[in-house]
Amino acid sequence: MPLIDSSPIRQDTEALRQRADQDGYLLFRGLLPANDVIDTREQVLDCCERHRFFSSPIVHDDGTMDLDRLRAYYEEAYRLRSVHALPKHAAIVDVYTRLFGRKAVPHARTVLRTMPYGTRQVWPVHQDYLNVGTHNEVWNSWMPVGDCPSDLGAIWMLPGSHRLGVRGNHLLDEKELFFEATGDLFNHPPAGFHWQTDDLNTGDVIMFNSLTFHRGGPNQRPDEFRISIDNCIQPIDTDFIAGAFELHTGDFGKFNQGVGWDQIYEEWPEADPLKYYWQQLDLNFADSIAVEFENA
Repeated sequence: MPLIDSSPIRQDTEALRQRADQDGYLLFRGLLPANDVIDTREQVLDCCERHRFFSSPIVHDDGTMDLDRLRAYYEEAYRLRSVHALPKHAAIVDVYTRLFGRKAVPHARTVLRTMPYGTRQVWPVHQDYLNVGTHNEVWNSWMPVGDCPSDLGAIWMLPGSHRLGVRGNHLLDEKELFFEATGDLFNHPPAGFHWQTDDLNTGDVIMFNSLTFHRGGPNQRPDEFRISIDNCIQPIDTDFIAGAFELHTGDFGKFNQGVGWDQIYEEWPEADPLKYYWQQLDLNFADSIAVEFENA
């Protein structure tokens, strides 16, 4: 089933909130300026080129990726200002401010994903709440960096599933995520809901509640990379986890080792307003995320 475009109700606060409550996600076509997205894509692809992603396969025969090259690439691409600025664009923050009814604060921990053809390292069914949530007003924004037809690995949503709350979680180890072709973060995704995905275009943004079940899609296009960025956001008067303003260290913490924000910001403009923006805000932090795991 295709995703519902919420662009026509973007300025209608009540309709926006009703759809968010009903579906747990909001899709906006062309929300971001295409030139900004294309510029980001070109910079990321330049990093891919420097790390020989096009000349030498990044995927092994068993479907896993070359971790050493991926780590080196990620630590270079993660320093790009555009990677961090794109998901914090004023157009995105404005939608959330309308949705929340008060100031929305993006997390600093941006996630960049580069998905080659043939890899089995695809995120299974999960709720983001396990990593970022303290309450049900934490949302995530997922955006393709360039056109993303569904067979390139667009995100899949399970509309309405956020209403179930935190469900059926079990801790996932590295082997289970990366080496099991059908591995799930959940033994059984909730019944009674229907998966939806769609062809996504440059500038499109999907916003979804951290409780909404979703999953990645495999890249089925040889010689093409699916590049995407996601970034969480929440109201300023709610509790944040400390990790919201730390670097993304990759799946299972293997990237950006020994790197801090000072290194990320080295080549940014000296007075860039994105640098340590959260330190200028009066924020509350939660000690931990209160989630019980089935195998804890």
